[in-house]
Parts: sequence; C-alpha cells; structure tokens
Amino acid sequence: MATIRSFIAVEVPFFPSVEDAMREIESTGLRAKFVEPHNLHLTVRFLGDINEEDVPGILEAMRRAADGIASFEMDLRGMGYFPGGNRVNVIWLGVGNSSPMEEIARRITQEFEAAGITPPGMDKRSFRPHLTLARVKNPGDKKRLMETIRSHESTEFGRISVSEILLKKSVLTPEGPIYTTLGSAELS
Repeated sequence: MATIRSFIAVEVPFFPSVEDAMREIESTGLRAKFVEPHNLHLTVRFLGDINEEDVPGILEAMRRAADGIASFEMDLRGMGYFPGGNRVNVIWLGVGNSSPMEEIARRITQEFEAAGITPPGMDKRSFRPHLTLARVKNPGDKKRLMETIRSHESTEFGRISVSEILLKKSVLTPEGPIYTTLGSAELS
C-alpha cells in the first residue's frame, strides 16, 4: 500500500514585499532554509503519510467542509517567529481576516472525524494561520534578527484571494520539497 506525505493548503502568490522582507532577514546573518517562492502556501491541516486509496475520501471530506463558504480575501500582515521567547526556529508572516479559513480548518477536522478519516500524522492542534518564510538553522546575529522581525510586526505584505483549498502531495528532496496538487475543493 503506497503512502503519500500530504497536507491541505491554500497557495499564496509571491509578493515583492515578501521578497524584500526575506532579503532583509537574510542580511542579519542567519542561516536558514527559506521557502521557495513557488512553494509559498498557508497550511490548513498537515496530514502526514496517507494511504493513496484514501485520497478520494479526503477530497470528498474537504469538499463538504468547503460547502457554503464563499470565496474571501486574507491579508498577509505582520511577522513573527516560533516557538517564541529567545528561540527562533521558524520565521512567519501573519494572516489577517482569517475567520473563514479558521472555519474551514474546523470543518475539515469535523468531516474527517465523521468519515472516520484518521491520518496518523494529522496535526490536531487548533489552527494558527501563518505563512512560513524560513526554517532557521542558526540565528546568527540574534539581536539584529529580532530587531528586524519586530520592525515588521505590523507590515502589510499583500492580500490574497482564496477560492479553493488544495490537497497537496509533498516529496522531500535534498534540494527542497516538491509539491503536487492531488485535488481541490472549490469555495462558493
């Protein structure tokens, strides 16, 4: 039985303002793996390894979760990091106007439970909308990095239109992940 590393996401266009922020962060001397522009996305639910034959059921549950939710717009606003405090593992952009996306994430969890879909790697934590920019290997000049992140706490990076959610396959390679869309659920 073949398995597929997968997640549910919304694709995000690459804005020049995001590129500028990435360059500014990089100039602080940190060592990090930045997300490739063509791979930018907002993860709604990470599923982990799923069985290939479960894809149709997952897509159907996604479509039920999206039913009745109209297309909407979200703002990419602000910058922060995980896990917090003095540790910087992930640098992210914040997402404003995310209530519809939060509702979709909640519904996906409900639809999966109702259908008995239980991907072993599914992240069951509450949805925290963010766009990962970089996974930090070494923060370098941490003081300068933190100042740069703080300087973007309220920066407006762009607005995205959301009209569908996607089931994505992820293949990890030494050069970075390769994402393929397996199917989608359209919003009304």
